[in-house]
This record gives sequence, structure tokens and C-alpha cells, in this order.
Amino acid sequence: MWYWTGIEGNPAGAPLDNHVSPGEVAGTPGSTCAQVTLGCQGEARVWEAAAALRLRLRERFSVSGPEQVACLIEELGFCHAFTPEAPDDPFPVPAVPSLFEVLPTHDEDIRWDWSWTWKDGFLESGRLYYGKLIHRKPTYVSSGMLPWFYAMTGNLGEDDDCANARDEARVGVLACSVYEHIAARGATSTIELQQHFAVRRTSLDRALTELQTAMLLVPVGTRPEGPRRYTYVWDLFPRRFPQAVAAAASIGRSEATEAVILRYLQLAGAAAEQHICRALPVPSFLITHALNRLEGQGLVGHYPPSPRSHCPPSPKSTAPRRVRDGLAVAAGGSHDDHLAALAPAFPVPPALTTFSASCRPGTAQTSGSSPGSDPANTLPRPSLPQPSET
Repeated sequence: MWYWTGIEGNPAGAPLDNHVSPGEVAGTPGSTCAQVTLGCQGEARVWEAAAALRLRLRERFSVSGPEQVACLIEELGFCHAFTPEAPDDPFPVPAVPSLFEVLPTHDEDIRWDWSWTWKDGFLESGRLYYGKLIHRKPTYVSSGMLPWFYAMTGNLGEDDDCANARDEARVGVLACSVYEHIAARGATSTIELQQHFAVRRTSLDRALTELQTAMLLVPVGTRPEGPRRYTYVWDLFPRRFPQAVAAAASIGRSEATEAVILRYLQLAGAAAEQHICRALPVPSFLITHALNRLEGQGLVGHYPPSPRSHCPPSPKSTAPRRVRDGLAVAAGGSHDDHLAALAPAFPVPPALTTFSASCRPGTAQTSGSSPGSDPANTLPRPSLPQPSET
């Protein structure tokens, strides 16, 4: 399990298990956790800190309009556009934030209606990247993080990008055929692609998902197809986001992978390596090397896997559970109740308590202001190389 070393405001590289006693982990002195290994104690502390981090995020953001959504994404760097991914064992809260977590309503119809309308607006404007990316789920990425994601894929904005992705087994034969068709014909709708290739819709959808996660293709709008039906319109990533491609040219693939993983752990607090490998669209060996380099810089820490028999279950783990919106919730409780049970009172990471004021609940974004304009009121983020003017 990997964690961001700033999760509790500790000095970079300071092991968390030096700051916790067995009684603190279990909640009561003399519990069964007194017999577990020190590594298990530190690992439990990390999960608790990660739960507190997610509670803080929900407290600091409440979005009810497209401007606030854009502000949220620019502040975080990326998040799921709708519901979160399935939670990763043993931590019962998804690693990547989702838009549904910060909407000021629990009405499912309203949440989908708002989110879907805003998504269509961002597709038309191109202000944010939208596509299936992290965990192959619909994801928003900010303009500042987009070049880093693009560089991480190894794409160069050239004609052989799809062939290179196929060599890495990230896309299949049909996906490359779709890519070549759109490269030659221009923006094309899903219905037109299905008619041209005469394949099952499930096969075409799989190919489009592969091209999105490889950042070769992006949805650029929607087109009506009969009453109460619509279809996406697709185009090549370099034609939609040329500035991101130009900026990514000065970023190495290893450097970009490190930056994206660091941001992932800053938002998640902690995550298992296999979960990160499933989440990000790059070969697993690149992720392993990036984590090792970040650990050498003192930016992330690592706990080796512990046998399950050494780590006692949390008090909540024996209760019946149900799943709602992708979040594991103790039966009869709310999301926040479950998070609060996992997050005892201890210092919240200072770097994650200072979000942009324009995104805070009840605060509208004023004209002329930009998210993160106050240096003391922003999350840490990698600097973005400027595109060359040539």
C-alpha cells in the first residue's frame, strides 16, 4: 500500500507508524490491535487519514453550476464526472473523487440531470477534458493536468500513436481501424461508425473506450438521433486539444507518470499499487518505477502487504453493508457517517484544508477570479511547461 507522505502533515518521508500506538489505532487501550505488527498499526493509521481527507474534501466543496464544476476540476486536477469507481479493499471509499460526492442534493434524478447537462456544455466548449480515462470511467481533467496525462500515455500527436498503443496492448485492431477512419474523415458520430464498420454495438463501444483511455480519441459533442436519443461525435485528441499536445512535448513520459501518480495519491491519501495500475492507462512497470522514484524523493511512502491474519477487522467490518453510488456504506448509515467512523479526530493535512474560496459551499465565483489564484489557498500541483511559440 502506497500513501502520500503529507497525508497527516508529517515531514516528507516520516513513517506514520512512529506516530501511533496500538490503542490509538483500535480506539480503546488493550484491544486486539495491541498484538498486531507495527506495520499494520501504521497502515490502519494511513487509511484513517485517507478517510479524513475525503471528509474534508466533501466539506470544502459544494457545486451547483458549471462554473463551480470547472473551479472544482481546476483545483483538484481530475475527478470522475458522475459516480465513483468501486472502492478498493481494504479501504471502503473510492480513491478518486467524483462529482456526485459534492452535489448539494441526494436526489438521483436531479444529480444525473445536472451532471449530464453540464457535461454536454463542457463537450461543446472544450473548457475541460471529458472522456473515459481513470478506471475507464467518465472523467474530467483540468487544462493544467491534461498535458501530464497525455505525456504519460507516450503519445506524441503523430500518425503512429495508435500503432504504438496497439504494440503496448492498450488498443485492439478494431480501435485502430476506427482511429484511422476518423483521422481521414474528420469528426464522426457513433451511429456513423456503427454503420460503416457493421459490428456489434458492444464491440464498437469497447473500441471507443480503448481509444479514450489511450487519449487518442475524445468526444467533442452530441448529435440528436431521433426522439429522445442522441449519439456522441468523436474526433482525434490532437485536433481537439492542440495546446495540451504542444505542452506535453516538453514532458518526459516518466516525469508525467510521476506527476499524475503523486496527484492521485494526494487526492486519495493512500492506495494499493494494483489499484493504481488498474486506474491509470499506462503499463504497470511505468507505475512501479514512478512509485519507487517518488519514494526516493520522500513524496510517497510504502507499506508492504501484510497477511490478513495479522490485521484485525475494523469495528464496522462485521456489520451488514449495502452499496450506494459506488460507496460502501454501513447499513442504516450515511456516507459521511461511515467516513466519520473511519476518521478519528487528528490533524487534517494542512495542504488539503485550503481549497479555493470560489469553490466553497455557498460561494459563487466572481468574474475576473480564477481557481487557485491565491497561492496560499491551493493544492500542491506540478508546474505546467509552456508550449513553444514555434
